[in-house]
Amino acid sequence: MKSHDQLTSLGEDSDRADASAIVDVYRALTRIRESHSAFAGRTARESVQKIWQEPRMPRPRYKHNKPLDYPWTLAARDAYFEGRARGQLVLEHVTPINHMVSLFFDRVADPDFGVDDMLTDLREMHRGFSFAIITKVEDDRLTAAGLRSKRSAEDSAWSRYEVALGANADGFGAITDDPRYTAAR
Repeated sequence: MKSHDQLTSLGEDSDRADASAIVDVYRALTRIRESHSAFAGRTARESVQKIWQEPRMPRPRYKHNKPLDYPWTLAARDAYFEGRARGQLVLEHVTPINHMVSLFFDRVADPDFGVDDMLTDLREMHRGFSFAIITKVEDDRLTAAGLRSKRSAEDSAWSRYEVALGANADGFGAITDDPRYTAAR
């Protein structure tokens, strides 16, 4: 199960070009953020997801953004193997992505913040445990526990899942490590 350094570099030139594009997106959105906050927030979030995260996720994947070797809850793995996964799974950001969005808006407000800074931030923010695959029902439980867009008081990488789902690291596993995956191959 890949629970650290979950994204792979596309090479220095590509990484730098993508970081530059994200800086440009955030700077452009800063100008319209007050009058169109929902649009700016969604676009800012999607720029990180589509430009940085998804292209660097390992394969094989379920759909476009759920790598089979990332941590999946038991319920998510069951849905996958039972053929019930379509529309029922969520790529969960361990540190809620709104934290990254807010930080980047704050950072690009500094005129001295540049591509090298963004590249460093993107790499650092994705160095550890960044993503897990959960079901929509589990995502709803995170929301009900007040943890959809914040971390729990314990503030460990797994704490949101321990509080809302009763699942620690041992409750997660990769699809590729599951005996059902090996049996199906």
